[in-house]
Amino acid sequence: MGYSAKALSDAIRMKRKRLKDDGVDNMVDTGPAPQMNPQDILFLKQQAQMEDSMDLPEKSMAPSDPADASVSGTSQDVAELKRQMGKIAKVFAKLSMSK
Repeated sequence: MGYSAKALSDAIRMKRKRLKDDGVDNMVDTGPAPQMNPQDILFLKQQAQMEDSMDLPEKSMAPSDPADASVSGTSQDVAELKRQMGKIAKVFAKLSMSK
């Protein structure tokens, strides 16, 4: 699964060139517009205020015991890492093969 830097660079350059040749109609809007509207900001502030004022347990993605060496069922499980790397390899294969 070794991709050379030159091959990846060429593939990315060709993809950008193809997108540029397709024209403005097929481009993604990258304008400097806000990602959230005022209603979303107000909702998040109200939600944070409710969570602070209620007696809820603190949210955490950390394991309950940091000394626990078991990683089964987590993102660090070998099978999960292999699955994710397979997805990445497919993306790179599509990138380098497309013309």
